[in-house]
Amino acid sequence: MIEFSSSDIVVSLSAVIVSVENNRPRILILPSDDNKEYASLPSGPYSPESHRTLELGLKAWVKSRTGFDLGYVEQLYTFGNLFRSQILEEKGLRLLTISYLALIHPSEISEDYNACWQNYYNFFPWEDHRKGRAASADKLLEELYDWADEASDRVRRLERLERIQFAFGGGRWDPDRLLYRYELLYEAALIAEAVRDWNAWPEEERVRLPINRDNPGSLCCKVESGIPLMYDDRRILASAIGRLRGKLRYRPLVFELLPEKFTLLQIQNVMEAIDGVSLHKQNFRRLLLAEGLIKETGEMDRTSLGRPASLFRFRKSIYMERPQVRMGQGNN
Repeated sequence: MIEFSSSDIVVSLSAVIVSVENNRPRILILPSDDNKEYASLPSGPYSPESHRTLELGLKAWVKSRTGFDLGYVEQLYTFGNLFRSQILEEKGLRLLTISYLALIHPSEISEDYNACWQNYYNFFPWEDHRKGRAASADKLLEELYDWADEASDRVRRLERLERIQFAFGGGRWDPDRLLYRYELLYEAALIAEAVRDWNAWPEEERVRLPINRDNPGSLCCKVESGIPLMYDDRRILASAIGRLRGKLRYRPLVFELLPEKFTLLQIQNVMEAIDGVSLHKQNFRRLLLAEGLIKETGEMDRTSLGRPASLFRFRKSIYMERPQVRMGQGNN
C-alpha cells in the first residue's frame, strides 16, 4: 500500500450551486484566487482540524465566500487527475477535489461578496435546445467529423465516429450525456481548456490531443464552445449538470428550485431550463398530476398577465410513500 504524508495531497471542497430565475439556469461562480483570467466554482481547502464532516466543511466555505446557507447538497465525484493544478504540482503537491451539487431558490448576492450568477449555457452553448437544435451543436459536429477524418487509421476513425454519433448525432438528443460531450470536445481540442492545458501534459501524453504543435491553438475554438473555467472546473460543472438532469426524471428535485407555491407552467419552465429541451405541455402536466407530486392550494397566481393560474404546493410526504417518482420526458 502506498502511503502519503499530509503534505503530498491538498484536498479541496467544490460546490456547483444551481438556481433557476426567469427560465435561466444559473451557476454561482467566483473570481479565481490563482488566475484573474478565469473564474472558478466556489471552493476551499478541507481542514480536518476544523471541519467535522466534508459536507459541513463545504457549507462553511460557501457561507464564507458567498453568504449563502446551503440546503440540498449532494456529493458528486472526487477529481484527482494529474495536471489539474500546475501551480500546486510545481510544488510537489497533488490536488484532490471533492465536488458537491447544491440547489437553491433564486437569491440575490450581497455586495459584500465577490460572486456572481452565470447562465450555465454560457459554459455549454451547444446544450440549449429549447428553441430547436442549438446552432453551435451542429457546428461542433462538423468539426468533430473533421477530427474523425484525421485519425491515423481506419479503426480509430470508426471508433471516433461511433463516439460522435453517440454524443451528438442520430436519434433523440440525450440531455444526460453532457459530460460525455464535454470530454469528447476536450479530446478533440475544440474547447479552450484543451489548448490551455496542452503545455502541462508530458510529451508522451500529448498524442491524445490532436493539436498542431507548431500552432497549438489552431484547432481550438473554431466555433462557439463556451467560457472556460479555472482548472477542470468546467468538467466538474458538466458532471454536476449531467447528474442533475438524470435525477430530475426519477427524483422530485425540481421543487428545490421552486418557491413554496408555484404554477404548473413554472414547474415546466424550470424542468426545460435545466434539461435544455422542450416538453409536451399536456403530457407533462398529465404525468405530474398522475404521480401525485403536487396538490392545489386553492389560491390563484395573479402576478402575470392573462388568465390567473392555479397555485400548487409540493407534497413532501411523497418521499415517505415512494423512493422514486417519474417526472417524465414528453419532449416535442
